[in-house]
Amino acid sequence: MPEPRFLQITVPVALTYFGLMALGMVDLLLVGRIGAAEQGAVGVGTSFFAWFLVFGIGLLSAMDYFVSTAFGSGRPRDAASMLVQALWTSTWLAVPLTAVLLGIAARIEFFGVHPDVAPLASGYLKILALSLWPVYLFAAARNYLQALHRVWEAFALLIAANLLNWALNVAWIPSMGVDGSAWATVASRMLMALAMIAMALWHARGELRSLPRGPSYREQLALPRLGLPAALQGTAEAGVFALSTILAARLAPEAVAAHQIVLNLASMTFMVPLGIGTAAAVCVGFFLGRNDPMRARGEGWRALRYTLAFMACTAILFSVAARPLLGLYTRDPGVLALAVPVMVVVALFQLFDGTQTVLTGALRGWGDTRSAFYLNLAGHWALGLPIGLWLGFSQKMGILGIWIGLATGLTAVAIALLWTWNHRTGPAEAE
Repeated sequence: MPEPRFLQITVPVALTYFGLMALGMVDLLLVGRIGAAEQGAVGVGTSFFAWFLVFGIGLLSAMDYFVSTAFGSGRPRDAASMLVQALWTSTWLAVPLTAVLLGIAARIEFFGVHPDVAPLASGYLKILALSLWPVYLFAAARNYLQALHRVWEAFALLIAANLLNWALNVAWIPSMGVDGSAWATVASRMLMALAMIAMALWHARGELRSLPRGPSYREQLALPRLGLPAALQGTAEAGVFALSTILAARLAPEAVAAHQIVLNLASMTFMVPLGIGTAAAVCVGFFLGRNDPMRARGEGWRALRYTLAFMACTAILFSVAARPLLGLYTRDPGVLALAVPVMVVVALFQLFDGTQTVLTGALRGWGDTRSAFYLNLAGHWALGLPIGLWLGFSQKMGILGIWIGLATGLTAVAIALLWTWNHRTGPAEAE
């Protein structure tokens, strides 16, 4: 199998992550035309969903290591076997987690969500929970294809899924409100998953002929052994942002709407380092499979350089064009007044957010998923969240205080991961 080309993987993978984010962005944009409470409800429902989404995708991300090293060492049959087992794992995982999500949706007022937002968020989440299994299946199939360097297929599918989601939102929101937006997302994700699975199985068809189709518990256990720390790391990071939305929902509907809009913008720029980090995991794992650690570490450092260059540009953009960007989502003066100061904080942490994201991917390709988990747990939950709670509520700074806490946690995690990557792999000596 030929060597992976870094940018040829990075660009379509980053665009794919943009496409995944755009599915939620469409909901937020179109529902925002109804009102701040409805926009806040989509934000709250999406935040609860994000915990479970990130956990499953993080667990399945262990495929980056197993499949890339299998291809790198000339074992395509093992890679295809991992695809089959990952599809089974997606199913086992989705069933109980969907049930938990439905339970949360039924008791969403327990979390202190504003009374104007809670019933809308509950209905939205009950429907959105049905898309968890399709997203897991999509992630498993996509992970296999990207290790095979087949990365444009997922992007093309997401373009189609976003167009479908937009059309269904426009058709269903007028009569069904936020529930119509949720059903549009579920339908889009189901069709997207079916198409991606078909593509992955087609590319693996030669090896699949000699493989058992049923579950192999030995192979399935390999995924959580490596993937569980990655899942917990992703959940620790995404979870603190999701929790920040739930905390903001204790404030006025305008506050949670402003918070969710800023979070959506920050998440869109986050997709590029996430894509670069995924490419780093594939390339690092591939060269480790070829027993070339010097080249593997060089790929990690190269990924960091690309990330810092991009995030410097987004920091400038958020600094100088905050109000026009926010105006894409809302014209509510109360929402804009709360969101503009937060955009300054988001601009300041762009470089740190990119650093921690891409180095998490590089370490995953190296076979280390534990370091990022422990550091995220300490940085976000032991440092950033308490600061955000103190500033946001005790010091009455509202969502601005919450975001200062989030920025503090991101900065600490980035610095610690940079030291970890350098310590574990050594300084870059090769590209």
